[in-house]
Amino acid sequence: LGISEDAAAKKISPVTATLRVLGNPLQGYLLFFPIGMALAAFQQGILFTVGASVLHEHENFEHGFRFWQLLIAKNIFYWLGALVSFALTIFALGKLLAIPPRVSFLTLLILGGSFSFAVISFAEFFASIFSHEVNFVRASLMYPVPAFIFSGYTWPTESMSAAFQTAAGFFPLTWLSNAVRDLLLIGQTPHFEQNIFALTTLGAIFFALAVFVERNRNFAATSVNR
Repeated sequence: LGISEDAAAKKISPVTATLRVLGNPLQGYLLFFPIGMALAAFQQGILFTVGASVLHEHENFEHGFRFWQLLIAKNIFYWLGALVSFALTIFALGKLLAIPPRVSFLTLLILGGSFSFAVISFAEFFASIFSHEVNFVRASLMYPVPAFIFSGYTWPTESMSAAFQTAAGFFPLTWLSNAVRDLLLIGQTPHFEQNIFALTTLGAIFFALAVFVERNRNFAATSVNR
């Protein structure tokens, strides 16, 4: 045509279209990536702590309580600690990275509390599968990356296949990361109640599975001792 490639491109597509995350006008990582990484680190801290505590009880269980009662006590104790940790995480994002929440702190705490319950119950179930802490730590080190990918934080769940979307629903981080980002950056999230319900349901399911596995473990140990 006798014109340069740049000139032709301007004629063909005179308007440049780009994509960005709502609430992140500069398309920078400061208002996007640190939030997800902070939440992933928060999740991993709960997983390591609760898992190690459960496995310690396996090796040193000398209480007069049943194990499911001990799991309930641990759930309450670590849930309170996780709430404090979540509050500190939100505080650090606001003060250190200048990402102040655009909603009430109570709204974030409700979401964080539901997430903490789900992850604590998952950690109790996950730890109950293993006999030794070393094996649990090895397995849990492989958890953060798929949990972060399936959460939809960097790869939207809407773009995943139906099978992957179903798998993503079993990761607690899926129901937290995008919701917290939306609440911090734009002050609202369209599925807040659904996220709370999903996290609470996951927590109840994982806790029931943990009790079931522990019961079978104790039954098997009793049978061997006989």
